Formats: sequence, structure tokens, C-alpha cells
Amino acid sequence: MIKPDSKLDYSDPYVKAFLSDAIIERFREIFSEPTS
Repeated sequence: MIKPDSKLDYSDPYVKAFLSDAIIERFREIFSEPTS
């Protein structure tokens, strides 16, 4: 488990996957909005 007071370990595959998913979701929100 990651300790709350420790920095995120960006080399951790789980952290990478979580960040990627969050970014993808954000882009989906932006680009799925109607342009008109």
C-alpha cells in the first residue's frame, strides 16, 4: 500500500494506469461536448 504521506510513485504501473484513465476520461468529456 502507498502511505498517505509518501509521494506518488509514478513508475508504479497502477499509478500510471490510474492517471492515464483520468486523463482519457477528461478528454472524453471535453471532446464529447456539442460544439454548437
